[in-house]
Amino acid sequence: MRQKELYERFEQKLPADFLSQYGSVLDVTDEYNWLKVITRNIKRHVHPFWHLLMLYFLEQDIENFVDLKADTGSFGEGPYPCLNRTASHYQELVIPSVEVTRDFKTNAPIGTFSCSCGFIYARKGPDKTAEDRWRIGRVKQFGHVWQEKLEQLAKDGLSIRAIAKELGVDSKTVKRYLSEDVEISKEEPAVDQELMAKYKQDIVEIMKQFPQLSRTALRAKCEKQYTFLYRHDKEWLMNVLPSKQKKKQSTKTVDWSKRDQEYVAKIKKLNKELLEVDKLSVLQYL
Repeated sequence: MRQKELYERFEQKLPADFLSQYGSVLDVTDEYNWLKVITRNIKRHVHPFWHLLMLYFLEQDIENFVDLKADTGSFGEGPYPCLNRTASHYQELVIPSVEVTRDFKTNAPIGTFSCSCGFIYARKGPDKTAEDRWRIGRVKQFGHVWQEKLEQLAKDGLSIRAIAKELGVDSKTVKRYLSEDVEISKEEPAVDQELMAKYKQDIVEIMKQFPQLSRTALRAKCEKQYTFLYRHDKEWLMNVLPSKQKKKQSTKTVDWSKRDQEYVAKIKKLNKELLEVDKLSVLQYL
């Protein structure tokens, strides 16, 4: 803080006769005395009149210095959305409150959101953007609505992969929560044969156009076709791909013992040359 400049400007804005009228005379013998009084009393008590004088000097209102907004916490104000994809109220603001705990390692706030449909999810805060409100960090409990939808999809004959896609989870989660008495279809959806034929033709044409391509280079050049055929006709793909190129192994070996002897001889020679230079320098000095 430029105390001298602040004092001078404060005195120009609020002259001594004005301050004297209200019993707040500055000690002109010590231009920093008034500032010392303020800073010393901040730790104790400052008369409200001093606050008003400073606000007047700065031409500001109290709202500019004090944040009067209510603290909405790390996750904003409720209600909060239910993020259960199987619920009829999906993404609706139906969760009235959030339970906030602390991460035992980082001390970051952890918000737990519990819906009446049984779906409970949590995420680490604080929320930094409006989009964070729609984010799930971890599902703590899927609930009865989600479980009923899972079993219904299984009874409808959907495969594990199809159910996982419908519910927005991975296949392992489907297997873990599915009842043992519910049979699940293991049949995968029919593959588009026309698309497969086209992708096979694409691979063949690229190999004719660039016969020197390795498997890795071919995969990078035809990533979409390669991935599709690897999943649905791996046998054909492996047969048509170029042979794996063996890495050339270096046959050259280093004779470390011989190299050490060479280095020792060079070091001794260099040391001898340096000693001779030092002797010559001493003689020239004398």
